[in-house]
Amino acid sequence: MKWSLTSLLFVGLFQLGFSQPDFRLAYAIKLDVGANFAKFDDRQDLNVSQKVGSVLDLTAGLGVRYKERYGIFASSGGVLDSYSFRLDSGEYSISSITWKVNLSAFALIPIKKNAHSDIHIGVDVGTVFYGPDTEGETIGNYSILASAFGPKSNVISPEIGLVKTLPRGAMHMGLTYSYILRDSATVNFAFTKDGITNYARGKGDYLGLRVRFIGDITPPNPPKLKLPQPPAEMKDFMARETRVGRTFSLKRRVVKLRLWDQAELDGDTISVFYNDHFILVDHALTRKKKVLKLYLHNGTNTIMVCAKNEGTISPNTVACRIYVRGRQEDFIFSTSMVRNETLILNLD
Repeated sequence: MKWSLTSLLFVGLFQLGFSQPDFRLAYAIKLDVGANFAKFDDRQDLNVSQKVGSVLDLTAGLGVRYKERYGIFASSGGVLDSYSFRLDSGEYSISSITWKVNLSAFALIPIKKNAHSDIHIGVDVGTVFYGPDTEGETIGNYSILASAFGPKSNVISPEIGLVKTLPRGAMHMGLTYSYILRDSATVNFAFTKDGITNYARGKGDYLGLRVRFIGDITPPNPPKLKLPQPPAEMKDFMARETRVGRTFSLKRRVVKLRLWDQAELDGDTISVFYNDHFILVDHALTRKKKVLKLYLHNGTNTIMVCAKNEGTISPNTVACRIYVRGRQEDFIFSTSMVRNETLILNLD
């Protein structure tokens, strides 16, 4: 039953990634570089101290990104866990490799308007599989016994950092703390000298730097637009002078424009030309916001507003609202019977 549910989850994610324009099927490669410590339970003047232990946690997997701001991934990989100690007669280090599976979820929070990076918050939850093992060693007058315990432990790793969104993916970098959800140790150490023994134990927790690269597998999949019939005045619209109004750079491929008349209702009517097609024809402006959902192409995208009339009060003015990097931007298109106005959206 457990594997059946997991299979259904993956089938659902793959279907979303291939069929829905707001979802992208993607792969993720994550590397944690961290530091860990063992805890001494009993110290009896054996002159044993710790050095910083190192952790390398490398996983890779598949998942989906939603609107380029949220993601969920299933991954697996290995964890190289090392402990180091100083003895009065030398140094002692031991490493182990364990297998790990985890589920990662994250969200991006804009820092400020037109910022090139976002704050990243997320969490990994998973399971680490330990193999029982015992290893003994003698260094000088010390007899050392290291014992690892199984079979597995659940782990949770909250994270926070920055993310740079790329045209076909993202690069995440931040801090994480990996916490093993068990009370008992995953490895025990016994240092014995002259009949006296000191004990230390490690759980596998670590504080580390996390780097994650996400690459999209499925390309943008914009839906087929149901285009209206071109306006009768199309040739006249195209012959007019066109003025560039506002220009924005965006990281999200899907955006929404909201158009309405915020001044006196005087019968203003417009048509909207987007890249190669008219997407709105002979629309009479009211207080109610008309929502246009646009799927941007790579590079420059042009939205041109054309006035069919100027109402009873010249010129024809159109209030517009767009969200850029998570922040609301309101502005006015000012058009007339001799001039169009455009909005330029550049997809980074």
